[in-house]
Amino acid sequence: MGLATRIKSVQSDNVITIMRPSQLYSNAVGAGIYPLFAINDGPIIALKLVGMHTAAAGGATTLACTVTGGITLDAGAVAMNGAVGTIVNVGLNAAVVQAGAAVALPNTVALFYPKGMTIGLQPLLAPTFIIATFAVSTVTMEWYLQYQKLSPLARVTLT
Repeated sequence: MGLATRIKSVQSDNVITIMRPSQLYSNAVGAGIYPLFAINDGPIIALKLVGMHTAAAGGATTLACTVTGGITLDAGAVAMNGAVGTIVNVGLNAAVVQAGAAVALPNTVALFYPKGMTIGLQPLLAPTFIIATFAVSTVTMEWYLQYQKLSPLARVTLT
Protein backbone atom coordinates (compact mmCIF):
# COMPACT_ATOMS: atom_id res chain seq x y z
CA MET A 1 0.00 0.00 0.00
CA GLY A 2 1.44 3.36 -1.06
CA LEU A 3 1.88 6.31 1.29
CA ALA A 4 -0.94 8.35 -0.28
CA THR A 5 -3.36 5.42 0.04
CA ARG A 6 -2.31 4.82 3.64
CA ILE A 7 -2.80 8.51 4.55
CA LYS A 8 -6.26 8.60 2.94
CA SER A 9 -7.20 5.43 4.82
CA VAL A 10 -6.09 6.88 8.16
CA GLN A 11 -7.90 10.17 7.47
CA SER A 12 -11.16 8.37 6.63
CA ASP A 13 -11.06 6.63 10.03
CA ASN A 14 -10.87 9.93 11.93
CA VAL A 15 -13.95 11.25 13.69
CA ILE A 16 -14.54 14.85 12.63
CA THR A 17 -16.72 17.40 14.42
CA ILE A 18 -18.14 20.45 12.66
CA MET A 19 -19.89 23.20 14.61
CA ARG A 20 -22.59 25.55 13.40
CA PRO A 21 -22.44 28.79 15.45
CA SER A 22 -25.37 30.08 17.47
CA GLN A 23 -28.31 31.26 15.37
CA LEU A 24 -31.94 32.22 15.94
CA TYR A 25 -34.36 29.73 14.38
CA SER A 26 -37.98 30.80 13.88
CA ASN A 27 -41.08 29.05 12.60
CA ALA A 28 -42.03 32.38 10.96
CA VAL A 29 -39.07 32.33 8.54
CA GLY A 30 -39.37 30.02 5.53
CA ALA A 31 -41.85 27.75 7.33
CA GLY A 32 -39.16 27.14 9.96
CA ILE A 33 -37.00 25.06 7.57
CA TYR A 34 -33.24 25.51 7.99
CA PRO A 35 -30.50 23.53 6.20
CA LEU A 36 -27.81 23.01 8.85
CA PHE A 37 -25.05 21.10 7.05
CA ALA A 38 -24.27 20.11 3.45
CA ILE A 39 -22.60 16.81 2.54
CA ASN A 40 -20.51 17.14 -0.63
CA ASP A 41 -18.29 14.96 -2.83
CA GLY A 42 -18.85 11.63 -1.09
CA PRO A 43 -20.76 9.76 1.62
CA ILE A 44 -20.27 10.01 5.38
CA ILE A 45 -21.43 8.20 8.49
CA ALA A 46 -23.14 10.74 10.75
CA LEU A 47 -22.33 9.63 14.29
CA LYS A 48 -24.01 12.35 16.37
CA LEU A 49 -26.15 15.40 15.71
CA VAL A 50 -26.47 17.57 18.81
CA GLY A 51 -27.91 21.03 19.35
CA MET A 52 -27.42 23.29 22.37
CA HIS A 53 -29.58 26.23 23.42
CA THR A 54 -27.63 29.47 23.66
CA ALA A 55 -30.70 31.47 24.74
CA ALA A 56 -33.97 30.51 26.36
CA ALA A 57 -36.57 29.20 23.90
CA GLY A 58 -39.40 31.57 22.99
CA GLY A 59 -42.07 28.96 23.71
CA ALA A 60 -42.91 25.30 23.14
CA THR A 61 -40.69 24.98 20.06
CA THR A 62 -40.73 21.65 18.25
CA LEU A 63 -38.01 20.22 16.04
CA ALA A 64 -37.95 17.57 13.32
CA CYS A 65 -34.76 16.70 11.42
CA THR A 66 -34.48 15.21 7.93
CA VAL A 67 -32.00 14.68 5.12
CA THR A 68 -32.65 15.94 1.59
CA GLY A 69 -35.46 13.87 0.07
CA GLY A 70 -37.42 13.57 3.31
CA ILE A 71 -35.41 10.83 5.03
CA THR A 72 -36.08 11.30 8.72
CA LEU A 73 -33.33 11.55 11.32
CA ASP A 74 -35.74 11.10 14.23
CA ALA A 75 -39.28 9.98 15.03
CA GLY A 76 -40.78 13.39 14.25
CA ALA A 77 -41.46 16.80 15.73
CA VAL A 78 -40.80 16.81 19.47
CA ALA A 79 -40.93 19.73 21.92
CA MET A 80 -37.35 20.74 22.62
CA ASN A 81 -37.74 24.09 24.31
CA GLY A 82 -35.52 24.82 27.26
CA ALA A 83 -33.16 27.15 29.06
CA VAL A 84 -29.63 28.16 28.09
CA GLY A 85 -27.42 25.07 27.99
CA THR A 86 -30.20 22.59 27.21
CA ILE A 87 -28.85 19.97 24.81
CA VAL A 88 -30.85 18.08 22.20
CA ASN A 89 -29.77 14.71 20.78
CA VAL A 90 -31.22 13.91 17.35
CA GLY A 91 -31.67 10.14 17.12
CA LEU A 92 -30.25 9.48 13.61
CA ASN A 93 -32.92 6.78 13.29
CA ALA A 94 -36.57 7.20 12.31
CA ALA A 95 -37.62 5.04 15.27
CA VAL A 96 -35.78 7.09 17.91
CA VAL A 97 -37.40 10.07 19.62
CA GLN A 98 -35.22 13.14 20.15
CA ALA A 99 -34.28 13.87 23.70
CA GLY A 100 -33.37 17.08 25.46
CA ALA A 101 -31.88 17.69 28.89
CA ALA A 102 -30.31 20.53 30.80
CA VAL A 103 -27.28 18.65 32.10
CA ALA A 104 -26.51 15.36 30.32
CA LEU A 105 -28.04 12.73 28.04
CA PRO A 106 -26.94 9.11 27.84
CA ASN A 107 -26.28 7.77 24.35
CA THR A 108 -28.52 4.73 24.73
CA VAL A 109 -30.33 2.91 21.93
CA ALA A 110 -33.61 4.37 23.20
CA LEU A 111 -32.35 7.98 22.97
CA PHE A 112 -29.73 7.84 20.26
CA TYR A 113 -28.84 5.30 17.60
CA PRO A 114 -25.22 4.46 18.51
CA LYS A 115 -24.21 3.23 15.05
CA GLY A 116 -25.08 6.49 13.28
CA MET A 117 -26.59 7.00 9.83
CA THR A 118 -24.91 6.68 6.45
CA ILE A 119 -25.62 9.77 4.36
CA GLY A 120 -24.66 9.89 0.71
CA LEU A 121 -25.20 12.18 -2.21
CA GLN A 122 -28.51 12.74 -3.86
CA PRO A 123 -28.85 12.03 -7.60
CA LEU A 124 -26.70 14.11 -9.95
CA LEU A 125 -24.06 14.38 -7.22
CA ALA A 126 -25.67 17.49 -5.76
CA PRO A 127 -25.07 18.17 -2.06
CA THR A 128 -27.24 16.41 0.48
CA PHE A 129 -28.52 18.62 3.27
CA ILE A 130 -29.23 17.90 6.93
CA ILE A 131 -32.35 19.97 7.56
CA ALA A 132 -33.97 21.12 10.80
CA THR A 133 -37.63 22.17 10.81
CA PHE A 134 -38.73 24.30 13.76
CA ALA A 135 -42.39 24.91 14.59
CA VAL A 136 -44.49 26.79 17.12
CA SER A 137 -41.97 29.40 18.30
CA THR A 138 -38.33 30.53 18.22
CA VAL A 139 -35.12 29.15 19.65
CA THR A 140 -31.44 30.12 19.53
CA MET A 141 -29.06 27.18 19.20
CA GLU A 142 -25.64 26.05 18.07
CA TRP A 143 -25.25 22.66 16.35
CA TYR A 144 -22.57 19.97 16.27
CA LEU A 145 -22.27 17.15 13.73
CA GLN A 146 -19.79 14.38 14.44
CA TYR A 147 -19.00 12.16 11.44
CA GLN A 148 -16.56 9.90 9.63
CA LYS A 149 -15.80 10.11 5.94
CA LEU A 150 -16.54 7.06 3.81
CA SER A 151 -14.83 8.67 0.83
CA PRO A 152 -11.57 10.58 1.20
CA LEU A 153 -13.16 13.34 -0.91
CA ALA A 154 -16.23 13.79 1.31
CA ARG A 155 -16.73 17.24 2.83
CA VAL A 156 -19.29 18.60 5.25
CA THR A 157 -19.88 22.35 5.15
CA LEU A 158 -22.18 24.88 6.77
CA THR A 159 -25.06 26.09 4.63
